[in-house]
Order: sequence, then structure tokens, then C-alpha cells
Amino acid sequence: MIVFVPHITPRHRYVFDHIFVRGMGISHSLCSDLDAFNSSHDPVKLAYAPSKPESPDFPTNCLFFRASGLLEERDIRPQSLAVMQVDGLPIFFQVENGALSFDPFAASFYLLSRYEEYLPYAPDSHGRFPAEASLAVRCGFLQIPVVDHYIRLIARVIHKEHPEIAIDEPKFKGLSTIDVDQAYAYKYKGAGRAWGALVRDVISLKWRRVTDKFLVFTGLKPDPFNSFSGIKEVHSRLNLHPIFFFLLGSHGAYDKNINPNHSAMKMLLKSTSDWASCGIHPSYASNQNNQLVQKESALLAERTGKKVVDSRQHFLKIHLPYTYRHLAEAGIARDYSMGFADLPGFRASTSMPFMFYDLRAEEQLPVELIPITYMDGTLKDYMGLSTEQAYDVIIELAHQVQKVGGTFVSLWHNHSLSNYGEWKGWNEVFNRSWSRILNEGTKTS
Repeated sequence: MIVFVPHITPRHRYVFDHIFVRGMGISHSLCSDLDAFNSSHDPVKLAYAPSKPESPDFPTNCLFFRASGLLEERDIRPQSLAVMQVDGLPIFFQVENGALSFDPFAASFYLLSRYEEYLPYAPDSHGRFPAEASLAVRCGFLQIPVVDHYIRLIARVIHKEHPEIAIDEPKFKGLSTIDVDQAYAYKYKGAGRAWGALVRDVISLKWRRVTDKFLVFTGLKPDPFNSFSGIKEVHSRLNLHPIFFFLLGSHGAYDKNINPNHSAMKMLLKSTSDWASCGIHPSYASNQNNQLVQKESALLAERTGKKVVDSRQHFLKIHLPYTYRHLAEAGIARDYSMGFADLPGFRASTSMPFMFYDLRAEEQLPVELIPITYMDGTLKDYMGLSTEQAYDVIIELAHQVQKVGGTFVSLWHNHSLSNYGEWKGWNEVFNRSWSRILNEGTKTS
């Protein structure tokens, strides 16, 4: 397929590659010379311009998508967006006299690039872009992967004019991911941390925790967060191959794992990497010191004997574009942080992996983003859902991803799958939801 664009920009290349190559499996070439475009022998021609080219040689069967102008811009500025519902799908960047009533390329770019996160906003207590500030939440489409629907719309337009063209239908995939913020609840934390925590529990009259700690320390009870054998068993039974993200930063206010050099952590990393994939969970402190990402990744590689290419930000803390530039510098190829902590759904309005585009530098970086669909703590802590309510939310999200053949990514923690304390009963939510999703004929990875 040949695509005519009067003035080709990096934004055009980025979004066309995502929509045509990743979304449809169609190769394409961009052309800014109208004469060359008109004389091309490519059977499929598409023009993307502010107005239809006025040329006597312009092919009559050319598909014309009217450009709204966003992809031609070189700056970052507030956009006047009027979101409308058409056949149940939210659209914006409306245009007239085009193949569609809106510019799906500009809308997709706006959402995939996280354009709104480069504009001024009021951060939450962790400095994050809050879900409530997003267009998707304000206009009620966070739980719909609208970019994936836009791709299918464009595919139908192309197929109607050129039914002979083979267009890929994406296949649903499921991916289970586990964060290990604290491998153990009580053990291996050192005498100072252990006694300090015990004194605080006594002062707070948390006698159940005091009793549990005594039983764990004396070997009469296993550490409650050591749920790894159960996690392995359920993933094996469900035929799921998970990715574990290990926090290996030094102890701090938000980094509370055991010492990464402790023999127990060394054994856990090695045993886990023998049956599952392992990625780095960059520490909270790494947001102020990007060199820590490289240090922590190198430590994980040393412990597992495998190259580290996967990551997920602790607390899903993302600051665009700097977080992804730092990850690229550390050799990270895939990141699994693209989601909101306070609401489930599609932060970038897609359930498909996509490349990161740096709006400030106007370039695509070699970091692939795999969006998460939901996080355990979002459902329980932020939303206050019961286990039954959480199950219903998960299944509805899975159905949304199945409609577009996307990738359904769950985010749990070893402590949330421990069936201990406040998380009692939540491991059943994991088991039931994944069992149902897989029984509905989905493909897992």
C-alpha cells in the first residue's frame, strides 16, 4: 500500500507503522510527491491530507482520509477536543468529507503518545499523572481500548474498497505478571527492622501480627508472603507463563524488600528464573537517580544469569518522557507500567503492545510498552471492591480485550496471592477469573 502525505513527519511514520504494520499486518510506503503517488502501480492507494489533492491524475479509487492537522504539528499544546459517541465508540478530531467522520490517525496518536501527560497537570501524592485527569476518564471510555477499535474501522474501510487485500485479524492473548515488592512479610529483614516492626505492632495492639511473627520466627509457621510455590502450581495448572518483576533496590520509605544480597533472595531469584521470566521492578528511589535502574538491572542479570529486558515501574510511577529514556539507556526493551494505579482500564486506550514515542524529541524510542489491564491493588485498595465485584470487573475487561484481539495483562503481587490478612480470598479471584477467561477459548502466552 502506498500512502500520500504532503509533508511527512516522524508522527506520521510512528502512527502509520502502529496501525498498518502492527494492527493489520500491511506493509506500506509513504510518499510526499503527488506525481509519483499518482503514477505508482501499487493497487492500494491511500491519501492523508488536509484536503483532497486537486490533480487530474489523482486516482478515483484512492481512499481519502482527511487530516485534522495534529500529525503535521511540531509543538505540544492544549488541544480543543470535542468527544462524540458514534455507534457506541468515542471519537474526536472530527472532520468532514473523509472516509470517516473523524481523523483516526490523529486520535490514535494523541492517545498512544500520551499527549495529555506532557501538558500541565496536578500530580497525585506520588507525582503521577492521575487517572481523573485523563480524557478517557473524563469522557467515560477508560475501559474501552478505542485505538484498537479505530484500527478495525480503518481496516473495514480498506477491505470494502480492496477485498483482495489480506488484513490480519489480531488474536487475543493473556499474560499474567507478578510484582515482588516484598518477598517475605517477616523473615530475612534483619534484626533492626524486625524488632522495630515488632515494637510498633505491640504499641498498636496488633496482637495477631505479633503472634504470626513469633510463629514465623520460631519456624512453626511459614512466612505468609512466601506464596511462590502456590503461584507456580496455579500457573502450571492454567498453562500460563508469567513474568515476575523483582524489586532489588536498597531499603527506603517505599522500597521494602529484603536485602538483594541476602542468600534467601539469591535462591528465590534463581529458582523463579528456572521456570518463569524475570524482569526488574525499578525502585521508587530510581526516579530520582536513573543510574539505579542500570545497577538494579545488572544485579538481577547476575542473579538469574539472563539478560534483563523487561521492567515495570514501582508504584507505576511514570514521568514522560524521562522514565522511558532512562529505561532505554539501561537496555530495557519492554516495559509493563502503562496503566493507572487508581482505576483499571486502558491508560493509552489500547490493549495492544506499542512503541514509545517521545513527544519532546519527536522520535520513537526502542522501548515497547505492554499495557496492563488491571492491578490487584486498584480493585481492592483504591476502589474498595469486594472479591465478587472485582471478579466481575476483571471479566468485563477481558471481554473488551477479546473483542479487539488484544493482550489482556493482569498485575498481581506475591502478597496478594498469599491468602493472608487483608488479601484473604483474593487468590480465588485470580484463579476463577483466569480459569474462565481461558475456558472461553483464549490464547495465552
